[in-house]
Amino acid sequence: MANPQRLRRVADQIQRELSGLLRTELKDPRVGMITLTGVEVSPDLAYAKVFFTTLADAESLTRIEAGLGRAAGFLRTQLGKRLRLRVTPEIRFEHDPSVERGVRLSQLIDAAVTGKKSGLRFPVENTRATVNGVLLLDKPVGPSSNTALQRAKRLLGAARAGHTGTLDPLASGLLVIGLGEATKFAGALLGADKAYRASLKLGERTETGDAEGAVLERSEVTVTRGDVLAVLDRFRGEIEQLPPLHAAIKHQGRPLYAYARRGEYAPRTPRRILIRRLELEQFEGDRVQLFVECSKGTYIRVLAEDVGAALGCGAHLAALERTAVGPFRLGQSLTLDALEALAPAERLERLLPPEALLGSSPRVTLESRLAVKFRQGQAVSVVSANGSVAVFGEDGMFLGTGEVDSCRTLLPKRLLAPS
Repeated sequence: MANPQRLRRVADQIQRELSGLLRTELKDPRVGMITLTGVEVSPDLAYAKVFFTTLADAESLTRIEAGLGRAAGFLRTQLGKRLRLRVTPEIRFEHDPSVERGVRLSQLIDAAVTGKKSGLRFPVENTRATVNGVLLLDKPVGPSSNTALQRAKRLLGAARAGHTGTLDPLASGLLVIGLGEATKFAGALLGADKAYRASLKLGERTETGDAEGAVLERSEVTVTRGDVLAVLDRFRGEIEQLPPLHAAIKHQGRPLYAYARRGEYAPRTPRRILIRRLELEQFEGDRVQLFVECSKGTYIRVLAEDVGAALGCGAHLAALERTAVGPFRLGQSLTLDALEALAPAERLERLLPPEALLGSSPRVTLESRLAVKFRQGQAVSVVSANGSVAVFGEDGMFLGTGEVDSCRTLLPKRLLAPS
């Protein structure tokens, strides 16, 4: 199974190359003008869902889907030559109606304002206000990340929600939640650094490496503050870490914790991680509190166990609080109870805009004529360096993300549906 970062990289490569192939190599007249809005690659790289948009009518859409289906094998072969993957995923095209809905909704609103009949019919729910934004939530100890997310989603009246990195039920702290259209851009934080405040209980090793597991071994604790400081030096910088037995990482399609619960063996491979900061904040008896700033994929409970092993007395993670995810800090967040205490309008005021998820991504601003084309899924020419960019209109409105190719062409990647 490929890791999420590699899947995202492969998906971006497929979208970029397919966009070029569709413009230059595909001659089927049925396909016409389409734009790729996203690619999702299966964890085993067996297939890739390629989402496309078009402003064609239903009859033309049927012809486009037939043309793409017929061309999928040819496009897969061409992709294999360009990307040089060991195995090129099967290409499965899937229509993404979000952009068309947004454009037609804008037309409907314009028609209502001017008093003209549009001839368009929409269910009432499609015209109601939507909730789009980023919520910085302080998750308490107890509920799972999904339970906290679902409660926040209900309080805000959002249609969709997703978080950018789970916290175990026994952990608390910062949970970054994307709502509505912001979920399209949550992947930008998957590789972000994170920071934690970790409490270690020395002298006890547990089955799971944290306070949830049964105690396997107890030892006398005779270490000093100096001993702890000396040991921490070994874990700063780039190190290898063996994932825990009770982890969500999958082996042959099953998470490691499923094997562990059944008493079965599953191989684990050490992973390279980076510990940017590791500081001793408190030391008293058998309790140690650490501040950790680390790369994606770091298991703090494994770090706690490894520190305990290096001290010679064993340890487990007694408590954990996440204090930062990428550019976001726990001090910016609010609790579920605080969110519930606010009036509905005040809750919405606490949301950050979707583009906050993109952090310091390079920015491209389009004049109004080009912005209209970009929002309709069309490629436009820009003056910008190659690579992924956040795209804005002249009025400062966030439009979505795109990829600038070597020809200075900005290809739409993920579009914010008009509201």
